[in-house]
Amino acid sequence: AARHDSIFGGSPCHAAMASWQIHSCSFSGGWGILTLWPAVGGQPHTKSAFKVAVRLPRERHVFWSLAEGPLRQHTPPSLNLTSEAPGSGLTTLPMVVFGLASAMRRTAAYGRGSSGGGGRNNLKARLARAAQVAGKVGGSGEVGPLEPLACDTFNMGAEEMCERLVQMSDVLNVHETLGVDASMVRRFIDEIRARMPQNPYHNFRHIYDVCQCLFTLLSASNLLDPESASAGGALVLTRLEVAALWCAALCHDLKHPGHSTRLEEALQGAFYSKYASRPKEGAGRFSLEVQHAHLARCLLKDLGLLQALDESDVLRFELILEQVILATDVTKQGEIRQRAEPTIAQLRSCELGDAGDAAGKVDPLVARVQMLQCLMKCADLANSVRPDACAATWEDAVFQEFHREGATVLERRLEDNLPATLDPERRAEASVGFFEYILMPTFKLLYSFLEALPYSRLDTVAACLSLFDVRHAVARARAD
Repeated sequence: AARHDSIFGGSPCHAAMASWQIHSCSFSGGWGILTLWPAVGGQPHTKSAFKVAVRLPRERHVFWSLAEGPLRQHTPPSLNLTSEAPGSGLTTLPMVVFGLASAMRRTAAYGRGSSGGGGRNNLKARLARAAQVAGKVGGSGEVGPLEPLACDTFNMGAEEMCERLVQMSDVLNVHETLGVDASMVRRFIDEIRARMPQNPYHNFRHIYDVCQCLFTLLSASNLLDPESASAGGALVLTRLEVAALWCAALCHDLKHPGHSTRLEEALQGAFYSKYASRPKEGAGRFSLEVQHAHLARCLLKDLGLLQALDESDVLRFELILEQVILATDVTKQGEIRQRAEPTIAQLRSCELGDAGDAAGKVDPLVARVQMLQCLMKCADLANSVRPDACAATWEDAVFQEFHREGATVLERRLEDNLPATLDPERRAEASVGFFEYILMPTFKLLYSFLEALPYSRLDTVAACLSLFDVRHAVARARAD
């Protein structure tokens, strides 16, 4: 690639491309499908393999020359690109390669803590434990940063999902923290399962998908290791906060109607009617998330899950529960980021104070709650970190809900022009926007939070960002 500056425009992707090896390539419908993996220390890192789709131009031939003969798994050939007219018709190829370059830069820059015997062994143990509980147990090979997330959440039944949620709850010490019997947590999960509608996307499988991702982020990022986290002082998540976060994840879409807040309000649906009929608990507009939080508090109260806590702990638990669930409102994306960025800047400069500190220093409780919100927002996007086939199935499900809502909007004449997300003709455009405005900024914000904590690990979130770099490039190529 470095020999063809006319194609790649002298971009800095050359060195990154040279660090990748080709495992296989195939051609289908005008697309070249490459399976690549990075070479680390001269050895292929198979756990970080990517599949990349390159759109082949119709008006010019692109020849794929395999310099070392037939493709072999253990001796991958190098890749050379030539063209009858270099630079013409290759508008999408540099974009895809730039995604690879970005991924390689993240691999190098985000590897904080990846060296050193003790830290690396602890990370391996945490990843292996997370993978085991998630139902993705590898063989004798090394467990990579994305391995615990590489589970097909469509390949298990509802009962198995419930069992694994119970296991994860046990690892997080939820029942011990709340002072209740473990059977009550199982009943809590069963009630959530029973109350989730059979929507294409917002269903009980989505609840499991989100919780499994959250569990992985907590464990792999070292947020559950009290010994390693001791250096964090007031920034360490308490057991009550972790339990509240976990219950929020389980309930964050409770009884979801399968469409947006805007449509629910326009239709005067059941969610909106119940919200309008009960006393308001504070100022603010209606949203599905407000109702999810209300239903979560009611369910916890009905089951008596908080009855063993003292009054102050109940208030703190419910505050965190509500703030975390409300953070999943996609319309609050910019607001949450604007509030978190000054906190992260203060954390980096170690400007911590007490609650109500007038010196402009951040309140540790505020910092922890904002980090919990960010963790939840990332977990709510869990479908995007799954293996290709699983992620594609989730994408189809969410667009099925979007397009069903679009049909309702047109049928009821609620809007004249559909936004990209609801218009079946603009799905590719909507996918690109999702990467650029929702997915990547959310995970980058979490990375910034973790980077500011002295005890955190960045490997898994960094690997997610690397994956998004490549998938975003592919989505852009398809949209073009």
